[in-house]
Amino acid sequence: MKILKYILPTFLFFQFSIGQTIFKQITIAVSEKIDVSTYLVKNAEYVTAELTIINDDSEPIDRYKLIESAKKHLEQIANSKDYVSIILLPVKLSTIRSKFISKIGFDTFLQYRILISLAHFNNDFLDATIELRKIVDSLPEIEDTDYKLSSAELAIENPEKYRQEILDLVVKDVQNLKESFGDSTNFEIEGLENPVQAIQLDDIKIALFIGYQLKLKI
Repeated sequence: MKILKYILPTFLFFQFSIGQTIFKQITIAVSEKIDVSTYLVKNAEYVTAELTIINDDSEPIDRYKLIESAKKHLEQIANSKDYVSIILLPVKLSTIRSKFISKIGFDTFLQYRILISLAHFNNDFLDATIELRKIVDSLPEIEDTDYKLSSAELAIENPEKYRQEILDLVVKDVQNLKESFGDSTNFEIEGLENPVQAIQLDDIKIALFIGYQLKLKI
């Protein structure tokens, strides 16, 4: 079963399947400038986007039922496709009875993060993104219910598994610097305990790095 349950804002998840519970970590590659010289380049594993299911029915109980209907349809799709995973994010269910529920700031919605395996689409970002859009478009029209999909992004599972490879690259970088400055030169490294981060390089490649500082000791 590919429905992942959100437990922390750092995108740590439990994945439930029959007879076992698997701990997973999903990291989204952000679009920023890399501020370190040493990083590891890998292919992303997922195309991902957030889907918000919103309902504006005036009656709270009816809102819950209509959103539950949309939720079941999405979960059925995820369970029928082995390359699709969904993550349930924090929920907001208003208890206010009003015909103008969204206009007065008391929305009722569910949010999911949808993950599409890039391997299933031969690492083609566009094909995976098109499939993501098709999944949302296939959801049924439900009374007073709207579907909002965010921009597609790249993601990778458990980037900490590459920590040692990144540390090895940092060591090589320091060795090269020592050759340039002389073997007697000492360097101080801070921050190697920081988490592995991911930055998007193009439509498939991501850079994995640890935010460290290298100081020359005089």
